[in-house]
Amino acid sequence: MDEINMSYYQAVQPYLHRPALVSNPKKSNISLFDSTVPSKIQTFTDSEEFDKYISTTPKPTTRIISISSRISTQPLGITETSLRTLINAYTIHHSYLDRVLSFGDKPRCSDAGHGGLIVQRREHGSYDSHYLFAYPEGYNNGQSVAWTTRQTCVFHRFDPSGNENLWIFLHAGPRTKLQTTIEADISSGVFSSETSWCSFHLLALATYLWNWRWYIRYLGDGIERIVEMALTLNDADLQSVNQSSPLNLLKPQYLEDNLAPVKAQVGVALQIVRRLGELNAQLYSNGLIKESQLLAIDNVLEHHRVSLEGHLDSVTALERKVRGISQLLAVALNLRNQSVTIEINNRSLDMNRESVDDNATVRVVTLVTLTYLPASFVSTLLGMNLFNFNDPNGNTKFTISPQFWIFVVIAMPLTALTLGFWYFMMRRRLRKRKYSDCEGDIKCG
Repeated sequence: MDEINMSYYQAVQPYLHRPALVSNPKKSNISLFDSTVPSKIQTFTDSEEFDKYISTTPKPTTRIISISSRISTQPLGITETSLRTLINAYTIHHSYLDRVLSFGDKPRCSDAGHGGLIVQRREHGSYDSHYLFAYPEGYNNGQSVAWTTRQTCVFHRFDPSGNENLWIFLHAGPRTKLQTTIEADISSGVFSSETSWCSFHLLALATYLWNWRWYIRYLGDGIERIVEMALTLNDADLQSVNQSSPLNLLKPQYLEDNLAPVKAQVGVALQIVRRLGELNAQLYSNGLIKESQLLAIDNVLEHHRVSLEGHLDSVTALERKVRGISQLLAVALNLRNQSVTIEINNRSLDMNRESVDDNATVRVVTLVTLTYLPASFVSTLLGMNLFNFNDPNGNTKFTISPQFWIFVVIAMPLTALTLGFWYFMMRRRLRKRKYSDCEGDIKCG
């Protein structure tokens, strides 16, 4: 058993974001109560001292052990060696170690369905049971009550003969509500070896399960605010959402993500309650508890069962509402986008009309220019000093200067050069366009 536990913990360490157990024995945080010493709770801050105590002290009729972490996201205050010492001293099945590995980090959505109650029948008629469940915990952030998710683990060995009863509680944080309540009961003398086998199970459930109602209501309030926003949206609101508040559109998805693990976590708690009820009935059928105990425990478990089933129905209703609001917002945004698209198309149509009007104006100007261009060319040409309309005697006589060829020789090359440069630039532009089109086809292909 010792080798199996060691190899298993070492094997899964690469998959843990943070270690589940402390490595320094001096950072331990273990509380222990033995029924042989009434109303006295011992605290161990050194795992080696705890090892020595477990190894050398005779097992009492009832032993209660609480192991806590310094904060919820830090390892449990016990070393691997000490945990193996405890497991081996009581021959606890190694499946319990799988519960321990959930600590040292916040409860993860991927583990939301993990932790249901396992009951193992042992020789000599004793029963081992252990489970882990998550629960919401509220805290005041200065403006309102915010919520976070915690987890706790319970191991119980019930020995009907009363020789070897064991409770082990794992707490994600120091001095949790469950731990302080247990220690208060022990210190006040409320606890005794005659206490019902299910007493601390019922205490753990009563301490934490009631928070689910208020956490689900907290999520529901957030969903209701989104519903009000969605139902009162107008075109101006949609425009402001598109331009300045895109994160508002993610709120329904955010709330749906928060709801996703809740159903599984509440489902785990419901499975624990049902399995405790089955175990209670089994103990009664075997003659290990009285009918009065059976009825008292069943009544409490029935209350928890009905409450948890109601929580599951509430979560289902909220999920449907979130999906409906998400669809409503999607439709509203699609309508807004269609409106924007139509507006853009109308503006494009207006611009095209203006372009057509501009082109018509250009054609008119071009036509007028072409109308006057021949006359302008003739007047410019005849206005040169190369033409003479009077002879030296003042008589009317049209003559052309013998140097007219100079005009032709200079004008023709310049005209050819101008037309050639225009043709060269046009061909160059066409080649660049074809090259760009070819590159685009290659990338698309």
